[in-house]
Amino acid sequence: RKWVESFLYFMKKVTLKHGFKPLLIKSPVHTARVKLFLKLFPKARFVYMHRDPYEVLQSASHMADTYYWYCYLHKPTQSQVEEFIYKQYELLYDRYVEDRDHHLSDRNLFELGFSDLNRDPEQALCAIYRKFNLGDEAEMRDKVKRYMESLADFRKNDHAHLDEEDIRKVNARWGASFAQFGYDKIL
Repeated sequence: RKWVESFLYFMKKVTLKHGFKPLLIKSPVHTARVKLFLKLFPKARFVYMHRDPYEVLQSASHMADTYYWYCYLHKPTQSQVEEFIYKQYELLYDRYVEDRDHHLSDRNLFELGFSDLNRDPEQALCAIYRKFNLGDEAEMRDKVKRYMESLADFRKNDHAHLDEEDIRKVNARWGASFAQFGYDKIL
């Protein structure tokens, strides 16, 4: 209850700051809150971005190795960190698929591959704009072009290569998501 009150207070502040425009809340943990968000915001629309499970592990492992260490109260073992990554993905994926299948429809859901956004950000955002009738597409295209130009020197993170054990573990534990979103397993 307290979390909901705090979240709503935060959303009101952000809404006020940005002139009552629709908000885009990008946080992977919210993937498990679809049902709650529909209760709080009945007209909410959802953009779910999926990613190749192997890349998810690489990215999550990189984040754990470079960022999580600043957040711990007690230093976990490497196996505890790895288990956290696997469990979090399973929880978020399972909850999302269940809530999507029971509470979302074509009218309020757009699913997008991370690789599609990377390949052509402008086109991916245009598809979302069209889907949800979000307004002036030309204005959005102009803003996206300027933003992409500002990232000219940006370098994506380099991720460690997955070994065969990691690949087999991803296949076993996250196998359902490969078929669900059309990704190929390596082994």
